[in-house]
Amino acid sequence: MEAVEALDYRPDHIARSLRNAKSLTIGLLVYDITNPFCAEMSRAAQQVLASAGYMTILCDGERDSNREQEYLEILSQSRVDGLIVSSSAPDATTFEKFSQRFGLPVVLVDSLRSRVLDSVRVDNYAGTLHAIAHLASRGYRRIAIIAGKQTILSGAERLDAYRRAVEMYGLEQHDGYVQISGFSEGSAYDLTMELLRLDPRPQAIFCSNNTIGFGAFRALKSSGVRIPQEVAILLFDDVKLADLCDPPLTVVAQPVADIGRTAAQLLLRRLQGEVGEAREVLLSPQLILRGSV
Repeated sequence: MEAVEALDYRPDHIARSLRNAKSLTIGLLVYDITNPFCAEMSRAAQQVLASAGYMTILCDGERDSNREQEYLEILSQSRVDGLIVSSSAPDATTFEKFSQRFGLPVVLVDSLRSRVLDSVRVDNYAGTLHAIAHLASRGYRRIAIIAGKQTILSGAERLDAYRRAVEMYGLEQHDGYVQISGFSEGSAYDLTMELLRLDPRPQAIFCSNNTIGFGAFRALKSSGVRIPQEVAILLFDDVKLADLCDPPLTVVAQPVADIGRTAAQLLLRRLQGEVGEAREVLLSPQLILRGSV
């Protein structure tokens, strides 16, 4: 040991991988590394993988299917041992084919599900139902939703849960209370302005993700709408800025770090030889009460 310290020895990752006939690297493909969800999830997954001796190649797909395909080719050439992916693709077909073609374990995160690949995400139904139930309990009867794209699993599930909750609690219905946003704050901003022009306008707005939430919040503030006295706002996703807004935003918080850790643990089990049917793990969200409701 003294000799090792004297020589300032450090483990040789390449030598270990050659001995084990593995690259000891994992691909981590996300749809937008600037999104707080992707950043926190990636960090948590990397920590688990690093503790098991694996390095990570992080790839930002930029919500572009062509870019994601390019990265999959690069990862295959890099001989990664497995892949964790959080994609904005409409389904898991591309990643199922990747897994089958190269014989590699793949774990899906957040907005994809598969019958043949392991997956982990938040319980979108439970989180949305809890959010609408809370708004209803506070006396809000006209509750609008700005939902995410319906080609994305999380966007579709949260809108479906919202519609169930509206029926369940006998809330007022209006065609204009359901809006579908793109991936930008600007889109959510414009849709919020449309909601404010409705008669009667909604008393509360449920936002399907953090990007939509901040776009809606900006629109309310720029319109001089008092939150929550005139219009309440509640969003699915928690980020640090939500607590710094005026008023601080009430949110349905995803256990983002737990999602990342769970994805890494599922992948490690497959790498260690675990076989069997694909596992789908749903983690529970948490309603965090602040000042916007």
